[in-house]
Amino acid sequence: MTPVRLVFLILIFLSSHLSAVERRYDATLTGHVDNVSSPDSIWVGAIEVRFRDIFVLEKNSSDALNFMRALAMHREVECRLSGERLTTTEGLLVGRCFIFGPTDGREIDLGNRLLERGFARACKEPQTAISVWPPVYSCE
Repeated sequence: MTPVRLVFLILIFLSSHLSAVERRYDATLTGHVDNVSSPDSIWVGAIEVRFRDIFVLEKNSSDALNFMRALAMHREVECRLSGERLTTTEGLLVGRCFIFGPTDGREIDLGNRLLERGFARACKEPQTAISVWPPVYSCE
């Protein structure tokens, strides 16, 4: 095998693996949270967005829903959409959503807040890869 061919094969291998791991966000949706339909998804206007890379534990769903409603309802939000759609629930948009601190304006990641409070687990696999119901997540 020639050195040029070997380098070419290594580059192809690395590029295919790096793109699978990369967390790229294709679009940004901004507005106000009009509804919290579940602990891990919110409505921004007429668009429902599912939080990326988390899974809310069933035993915590009621408390988590109340927590998310108290935290996010009617707040200004910015959702960084991944370009994926969740295949198990009518193609919901998937992304990371942030509200902003009232005094310092710092970003508060809504999904991370669920993780910090113990309402959810982090998922390692993209949620769009799930094609069964109920969904099977690869979570920590």
